Order: sequence, then C-alpha cells, then structure tokens
Amino acid sequence: MREKWIDTAKGIAILLVIIGHVSAGLEGIWNFSFVYGIHLVIFFVLSGYTSKKKRINGDYLNARFSRLMVPYFYTCLLIMLTDIFNSYLVYHERSAASITRLISRDLVRSFFASGTHTVFGTIELGSKIGAIWFLPAMFFASLLLQAVLNYFGENDAYAGTVLALIALTGHISAQFLWLPFSIQSGMMAAFFMWIGFVIRKHDLLSKVRWSHYLFAQLILLLGIFLGYCNVNFVTADINDVILSVLVGLSGCLLVYGISVIYKGRILDYIGRISLTVLCTHLYALEALAPYVNKSLDLLKLEGNLRVWTCIVIEILFAVLTASAVEKLKHSFSRRKSSFLEKRQTDGFDVNTLTVDIAKGLLLLSILFSLFRIDENLRTILFSCQIPALVFLYGYSYDSSKSVSKIIKNSLSFFLLPYSLLVIGDLLLQANHWTPSFLDDKLSQYLFGLSLTKELWTDLPSVGLAALMLLLFLITLIYTAVDRLFKTDRLKWACCLSLSLLGLALGEMGYWLLWSLDIACYAIIFYRLGHQFHQKQWLQTVLNNSFLYFILSPIWAYMIYIGGMDMIVRQYEPYGMVIIGSLAGTLLTIGLADYIRQNWPLAQIFLKKAGESFMMALAVYTLLGAQIESAAASVFNPSSFAYLLLSIILQIFLSGIAIQILLSGKNRLSKLISSRR
Repeated sequence: MREKWIDTAKGIAILLVIIGHVSAGLEGIWNFSFVYGIHLVIFFVLSGYTSKKKRINGDYLNARFSRLMVPYFYTCLLIMLTDIFNSYLVYHERSAASITRLISRDLVRSFFASGTHTVFGTIELGSKIGAIWFLPAMFFASLLLQAVLNYFGENDAYAGTVLALIALTGHISAQFLWLPFSIQSGMMAAFFMWIGFVIRKHDLLSKVRWSHYLFAQLILLLGIFLGYCNVNFVTADINDVILSVLVGLSGCLLVYGISVIYKGRILDYIGRISLTVLCTHLYALEALAPYVNKSLDLLKLEGNLRVWTCIVIEILFAVLTASAVEKLKHSFSRRKSSFLEKRQTDGFDVNTLTVDIAKGLLLLSILFSLFRIDENLRTILFSCQIPALVFLYGYSYDSSKSVSKIIKNSLSFFLLPYSLLVIGDLLLQANHWTPSFLDDKLSQYLFGLSLTKELWTDLPSVGLAALMLLLFLITLIYTAVDRLFKTDRLKWACCLSLSLLGLALGEMGYWLLWSLDIACYAIIFYRLGHQFHQKQWLQTVLNNSFLYFILSPIWAYMIYIGGMDMIVRQYEPYGMVIIGSLAGTLLTIGLADYIRQNWPLAQIFLKKAGESFMMALAVYTLLGAQIESAAASVFNPSSFAYLLLSIILQIFLSGIAIQILLSGKNRLSKLISSRR
C-alpha cells in the first residue's frame, strides 16, 4: 500500500518548485532562494525511495519514456502553440517568416531540453526550453540508478561510490560542455535517487527520532545562512559537494516530518498529480508570463504584494489546470479506446494506417516548405522529406507480386495523376494553344525535370510533379534489382552502386530527365524501407520509443552539418546524410504511429491527406497559383494565416479530386459489368 506521506511530500515539493520559480523580487525576510537547495532534492530522493530494482529492458525503458517524455513533448507542443498564438494576436508578428522562425526555435530547444544553457559545443541556440528539463533528466537519472543497482546488486558501498563519481563527473563536465537532454543534470540526480533507494531498503525512516529533526533544522538554517543551500540541478552545479548535499538532505528530512503529521487532503491530492502540476506550471511559466504580468500591471501591484499575488496565481493555475487535465485524460482515454476499437473492427490495417498518416505528415511538410518560411525550419523539413517518402513506398513494396502487377499499380499510383495533370494543364491553357506552345508544354512534361544544371537548361521544371515520376522510376528500378538478384547481399551491392552513381551524376551536374539521377541515389532508401518491412525492423523501432534518444541526435547532427536537399542534389557527406535522413524518417514514422494510437481526429485528417498524396502534388502544380490567389484575397500573402489557408485548400481540393476519380472509376466498372 502506498504511504500517504509520500504524496504529501511531493505536494510540498511541487509547491516549493512553483514558489522558487516566481518568488524573485521578494524583499526582507521573504527570500525563498533557499528552496533551490531542497525542492528537487526532495523529488529525486522520493523517486529513489519509491523505486524498485528492475531489469533494464525494452519494457522498462518504454515505460519510463511514456511516463516522463510524453508529458515533456505535450508540454513543449503546448508552449509552441501558445507562442504562435502570442506572436499572432498579442505581439502582432503575423508573417509566415516570423512564426516559422518561432516554430524552428521551439523545435530545436525542445530537442536539446536545456533548462539554462544555450551553448552546446560550437552550437549556439540562443534559447532554452526552461524548467521542463526536469523530465528528460529524470529519465536518465532512473536509467543510471537501475544500471548501477543491476551491476552491483546488494553492495551499497560500491553502488553509492559509482553514483557519486557519476554525479561528480556530471558536475565537472558541465563546466566545459553541456550535453542535450540535460544528461548531466540526470547524472547528479541519480545519486540522490540512490540515497532514497537506500533509505527505503534499510528502513532508515523508522529510526528517525525528534533529535534528528532538530539536528536537521540546525544544519538547514546554517546552510541557508552560510550560502550552502543550493543544489542547482538545472546547470549540474552545486556550491559544495559535501555541505550542500547535507543541507539538501536535511531539508528532505524536515519535509518528511511535516508530511507524516499532516492530516489534510489538499497536499496529498497535489502530490498525486504532481507530474501534471509540474507540466502545467512550466507551461504557464514559459508561455503565459506576459498575461500574468499585464494583469498585475493593471492592478498596479508593486513590491512584495505583487510577488505574493503572482505566487498565488501560479499555484492556483497549476493545480486547477492539472486537475482539469487529469479529468480530461480519463474522459479522452475512454473515448479514444472506443474509437480505436471501431477502427479495428472496420478492417483498418495498422501498418497501412501508420504509413498513410506518415505520408500525410510528409505532404504537409512539403507544402509547408514551399512558402516563405524560416530557412532553419526549411532545412529541418528538407532533411528527410523525399528520403522518408521513398522509404515508405519501399516499405509498401510487395515482392510477392508479379512484375506486371507492380508495373500496373505503379502506372495507376504515379503516372495516372501525372497524366491527369498534363491534360488538365493543357485544357486550362487552351486559349494559348499554338504549335510552339504545345511543343514546349509537351517537352516540359515528357522530360519531367525537377531542376536543371548542365543538361536541358532551356526546359522548365515540372515542379512538385517530378516526385511522381521519381517514385515511378525508383519502383521500376528496384523491381528490376529485386528480380535480377537473388541474395540480399547482391541486392544491397547493386543498390549501393546505383546510389553512388546517382551521387556522382548529381555532383557533375548531370540532372537527368524524370530525375533519374535522384532515383539512382534514392534507391538506397527504397531498399531500406523494403528491408525494414521484411526484417520487421520498423516494428522494433515503433515498439521501443526510447530509441528517440539515439535517433534524434543523429538526425540533429546531420541537419547541423548541412542537411540534405535531394532536389538540388545536396547529398554530402554521403554516409552521414543517409544515416541522418533515416533517423529522421524513423522519427517521423514514430510520430505517425503515435498519432494513430492517440489522436483520432488527426488520424482521420492525415490518413486522408496521405491517401491523396499524389493528387495533392497534381493539384498544387495545376492550381497552386489560383489557390494562393484565393488565399491572398482573404489574408496578406506574407502572413502565416495565408500559408495555412493555402495548404488547407490544396488538401481539400485533392480530396475532392480523389472522390471524383473514385466515383468515375466505380461508374465505369458498373457500366462494364452491365454490358457483360
């Protein structure tokens, strides 16, 4: 049975966290800076106290990731959405460039998960994520604790020594280099978690007497007076590696004493939802501070009264919002389960659904990157758009089908929308028909160039429609490789050779018709997709969400060194961009799979978008100018709202086009059947 005092202690600790964050400016005796030496120490010690020795396997890591990192990502997402809202409606910075710059900043700082530091080696972010760093740090602290407990077993001396050295390493290394995910903070926290674990293991709390409380109070007061009450986990800093630890633990003991004698329910309830309270508080701290300050300005509050009012507002907001979130979670969970069960009974294949959702995400990404957006965000989006798309089609490749069936499907998936695009473009420009016009148009579509460099420089590009031809060619080339070579080793060798050929052609400027050089280069991603399906590697990745901590740094590093942009043949350095793009692809599919399981409405929208991917490319190429003109009649063309409206209209028209085609196909089938 869970001990009640634990929840009470957590409730006290989370209130101290809030007070510490918003009490700056209090004057006189009301100085709460000392809480920084206590509040997180309490959390980490309590976490260790409630921990049990467990094997470090996929189930354990996934459980910790779900417990800690999912709330982290939701909080980051909510902060980003509020930042967009504030930018648009409060600060009146409504341009697509400004808002996408903000999105880029929030994405990057959410990845690095730093509470204070903004410099990572040679990388200067200029922005930090704030106090939400606590959650990834807790993940790594838990992992380190379990690793040491599993290795050293019952030997407390060895375990404590190793964790103390790990904490010291985190503290010292932080002076020179700060790592992503607040890993060094977690290294320090693991030692305090071990202390909590040992306290429970040896039942030390049962041996506490009143004299211990007096002694702890004396140490705490002396620590505060002498300036040793400061264990700054956010920067992995500590005033004194011995005295500050003793002062922090003394504070923990006093909080334990208060928690044991407390008979109320409020602190107990706050403690039970402390993780949600923490997230709502950190959201308010990062995104809602302007509103709080403006309200206090209107009330003309100054000095200590202003700060105390702010503390009360922050506590009430965090607790009440967290309570509402918990109730919504339970309600949404029931409805989500009902929806997903219905989808399963309707015969939806899980893998196909995830692939369609991923295609929908990529479609939004591609359309998004066509507008005037922040260049850093464009680099992020470009880094895995086409590789991920090729990977997904490779994943869907069925080697059991006959060659004729594969070609027939490819003609239907890729060349039919392309043919409709050509016909539609010619019909829309019928009033311009002349022999030279038709010759130019037919040459443009027959050559199907994405961009030109050394060859056919006088021919215009077919724009996004080049993706249809590219995917068609890749499918044909891979089908030939799959049928000509019988062993995996030979298939890999052939795909690698073709990829290197594509790399060479791209570097020499020989950008071929139908993007054949890109098709050669990208065949490696098609092969990877097929292998991930055959070997069930993708399912392994999706079942182990903690791999985010491995994949995301690889993707981030690839972006940092220049990223990938297939359309302009930016492939260097060859191996790194392939690995980085693959990492980004797997993370994108992981997000799609999470949406499939948890966001029913988004699932429906993105599935429809993914199913209409090729038609959306055709609609953009054919009607993009008209759609953007219609959006411009409502919003300023430089605004973010204009960008969103243009994308929504394009997807909407694509859906209509798909429905018209399906309806026509069904009618034709019925007509043929009736004549037979």
